[in-house]
Amino acid sequence: MVGVVANGTTSDKAKTEQYDYDFFSIGGGTGGVRAARWSAMNFGARTAVCEVPFDYIASETQGGLGGTCVLRGCVPKKLLSYGGEYSNEFKGAEGYGWSLNGTPTHDWAKFMGTKRKELKRLNDIHSNMLDKAGVKMIEGRGKLVDAHTICVNGKNYTSKYILIATGGTPSVPPIEGKELCLISDAVLDIKERPQKMVIVGAGYIACEQACIFNNFGTEVHMLYMEEVALGAFGVECGKHIGAKYQRQGIHTCPTFCPWKRRKALAYEDIHFCRIAVQYQSSDLLTLAGFDMECRKHTEAECQQQGIHTRPILCPLKCQKALAHEDVHSCRPAIQS
Repeated sequence: MVGVVANGTTSDKAKTEQYDYDFFSIGGGTGGVRAARWSAMNFGARTAVCEVPFDYIASETQGGLGGTCVLRGCVPKKLLSYGGEYSNEFKGAEGYGWSLNGTPTHDWAKFMGTKRKELKRLNDIHSNMLDKAGVKMIEGRGKLVDAHTICVNGKNYTSKYILIATGGTPSVPPIEGKELCLISDAVLDIKERPQKMVIVGAGYIACEQACIFNNFGTEVHMLYMEEVALGAFGVECGKHIGAKYQRQGIHTCPTFCPWKRRKALAYEDIHFCRIAVQYQSSDLLTLAGFDMECRKHTEAECQQQGIHTRPILCPLKCQKALAHEDVHSCRPAIQS
């Protein structure tokens, strides 16, 4: 999050009231909502937040209050994680005298419907919190016009302080056929549980998704560039995770990175990752049905092919303002 202010920090009331608001947050995620509520409730600031309309998958025009953590990250991931854990509980229940009367079945569509209701409820809670704090919610995509002006849906608003809390979006590796792949936003809202799935990467988010869908019965294959999963947490941790994944039936393919992804002709719905490991040589891995080719990576490709998050920036260059002793006045230079 970045705060933007112009030169001059006078607290003179007349000077302050030349703006529509004292504090304006571009973005209504966890950071933007918290900052706006705090400013309004603790300092009596005239405060506003702009955020694009609610949806379960983020885009240039859709988002919602709560941001990634609430709508497309921590919360839905935990709901899926809790749901998948029941499969392990069922396996051990009979040893404690429970009779399940056959193999338990799962209704994925019903589960996704329940998850969606919970996310909509949380979005509404954030809206109510802003309303109770006296924060004005403006629906739409905000753009900086200058250091004190924001444009939302063609209308300009002025503010003494502007907070850029737009978050980030996944950056997919530049491979052929990348448009046929899914990011975690879409996976957490997938309409049908895939029978088989390829996950590119082995960071903590990839590992979470692998465990979640494995618990639900999906055949999971993980492709990653390092020698072990969760490499950033240390080799010993990675080896422990790898051994556990092997026992759980998760297929791991270390030191491979995606090279090419083609649409499988047999399946019109590209969201279904129906794969089977068909061929592997010393430097090439072909996943049939999913039609993905992977190869051993080079040092340069390791840097180029990684999946990471890039910030969502506002199209404006602001010159750095003069330094000020008040640390609450964030005065950085923004260059997009």
